[in-house]
Amino acid sequence: MVENSSICVDCGLCCDGVLYDHAKVAPGEEERMVAAGLEVFDQGSDRVFRQPCPHSSCGGCTIYETRFQICHSFECKLLRSVKGGECSSVEAHEKIAAAKRLLDKVVTTDPQARSAGGRQKLRSCLAEMLRDPLAVADGTPARRLLAIVALDSFLKRWFRLAHEKPPKSNAPVNAP
Repeated sequence: MVENSSICVDCGLCCDGVLYDHAKVAPGEEERMVAAGLEVFDQGSDRVFRQPCPHSSCGGCTIYETRFQICHSFECKLLRSVKGGECSSVEAHEKIAAAKRLLDKVVTTDPQARSAGGRQKLRSCLAEMLRDPLAVADGTPARRLLAIVALDSFLKRWFRLAHEKPPKSNAPVNAP
């Protein structure tokens, strides 16, 4: 049987910028985070650090044993459903693989869509492009937009918690 912890180790979507553009800094950890190379800044009333985490590598955490409080305590919707018995570990690994396939499809065409904020900006740009009759006739912007919507819908269904708002980013995106 596959253990719950291996779901996180095999996934990493919460650390690599796919699900989130930033994560909250726990009280007392800012100095250690800055020393570890994380970019810490204000986001509204919270102190946060930018994602992807520089310690996320090849789907894993290079400082797993000494990771930060938010990293240690966070449980995505998928992990909670496994712990709650609503989804098996095998099914969870299938969901992770499906999410990564959807992500690969999107990133092949639009590399900036790897990040949550990048996808949000790209969605707006592609939707604007669809106002052009030539773009509609070509179908390429529509296919790109559909792939992004499919990925984000899948992430919302299986990974994002119900109370989470869609990501917003100030990062520039250059869409062709």
